[in-house]
Amino acid sequence: MKLIFITIVLFIIGGLLFLPDISQSDDLAQSFLKNGREEEDRGNMAEALKHYETAYDVDPLDQEVNESVQRTKEKIKLAEEWYFKGMKFRREGNESEAVKAFDKTLGYWPNHPGAKEEKGQSEEERELFERHMKNGKKYEEERKLDEAIEQYKYAEDIDPRNEMVAESIQRIERNKQIAEKYFEEGQKLRDAKNEDDARLKFEEVLMHWPNHSKAVHMLSSMGMNSDEEVKFLQELLIKGREFENQRNLEEALVQYELALEVDANSQLADKGSRRVELLKKGLEFENQNNLKEALEQYESVLKVDTNSQLAKEDVRRVKEQLDIQVEPDEPIETASPSELLKKGLEFENQNNLKEALEQYESALKVDTNSQLAKEGVRRVKEQLETLVEPDEPIETASPSELLKKGLEFENQNNLKEALEQYESALKVDTNSQLAKEGVRRVKEQLETSVEPDEPIETASPSEMPPQPAGLMYIVKKGDKLSKIASEYYELEKYSSCIMNAIKNINENIENINNLEVDWEIRLPSGERLSVLCPGEL
Repeated sequence: MKLIFITIVLFIIGGLLFLPDISQSDDLAQSFLKNGREEEDRGNMAEALKHYETAYDVDPLDQEVNESVQRTKEKIKLAEEWYFKGMKFRREGNESEAVKAFDKTLGYWPNHPGAKEEKGQSEEERELFERHMKNGKKYEEERKLDEAIEQYKYAEDIDPRNEMVAESIQRIERNKQIAEKYFEEGQKLRDAKNEDDARLKFEEVLMHWPNHSKAVHMLSSMGMNSDEEVKFLQELLIKGREFENQRNLEEALVQYELALEVDANSQLADKGSRRVELLKKGLEFENQNNLKEALEQYESVLKVDTNSQLAKEDVRRVKEQLDIQVEPDEPIETASPSELLKKGLEFENQNNLKEALEQYESALKVDTNSQLAKEGVRRVKEQLETLVEPDEPIETASPSELLKKGLEFENQNNLKEALEQYESALKVDTNSQLAKEGVRRVKEQLETSVEPDEPIETASPSEMPPQPAGLMYIVKKGDKLSKIASEYYELEKYSSCIMNAIKNINENIENINNLEVDWEIRLPSGERLSVLCPGEL
């Protein structure tokens, strides 16, 4: 008996010695919490969040830990939203608002790497940048391309990544390249003693590069009195073309006739004057519903200038009216293909299928190549064939609504209902890649399902297997996932859904704030994200 008592005592003592310290987890959580506060005080919000989340894993019931996690997440979210706004303002060339947005970012996340880098310019540099951009625009409006590009390049030296600067430089350089091409063609024609065509090419040079000194000199040497006279002629020609493109034909004709008074041999002025006269006559005939006569005038314009976009549009428009005209001698109202398609869609949404079919077929008569009209005719005919009670209206859903329902059923593991929705979406839009992918995916699940009547665990949209990506991107120094997504998808605000979607198809990304240089990451296509994150793009 004594031996039994001693054994029980020893067992109890041994158990107490090996009992784990219940305060150990509290101490560990507080240690991570302390580390998180230190990182937050230094402005390293991403590192702070890591420590807070680790503390939460150790002790998820600690109120202070929970508050720290939520507070830091909110600060990071707000910082990213302001950062995206700043990037948007900078792309638009609005430097002052961009700087304000980056300041807001740093207020929530003091060491935000993107904002610190973007805000790196001094106030003096920003003022200088805006001054050069303003000067560049002024010179460009005055058609002084050399001076304009010089100002834009000064601005580029200050901010080499600014998209607005790059576009401005590319635009001017493109015009200069076209001008040089015309100048070379003009020289060859002049060498071949073809003075008229050479003059036309040199005048075209000045339409793209008004201060091209060699073209001005060439025109002066071909019969004009002075360089000033050539420049005045060029201004009149440019104004004439601008008025013509605006369909202000009266003003355009005035400019071309003035140009002919300055230089009676100007090929561009002569062509412009004849072109506008014919366009005016064509328009007069068209307004009187004399379509055949109008067509003759517009086609005559193309004989004068085969590149006239206005004449091409007018010919197409009049031919469409002639094709559907029943009584050509009586004026009738005609609708454009877009109007007919719109009406067809309205009737289809109201389930008035016969009226919808009439509109789609009318649109196809006006534009025989309209894919939307062909698709509308096909779709409505299929609905009419499968209609049981054609006189009784039924509700029809759009492909996007059917896809959304299919995804909801799939997430609830109602696979048969999901398959029905995806197949219905495919009937409405036979080219829908998302519907085809949904049908394939659900059929695979149904084939591999052991007990189809029992619910099984399914992945949420953010945990789906990776789909074909829109881009493979190689991480560079200083890259953040939010910055990459902002530029690739042109986001206006931070989207945690999109961040998680990218993270979930890249196994190497454990934390969206930590990317390693030279990593290859896949960016989902916009079509894929529109389903996973509706309304975020």
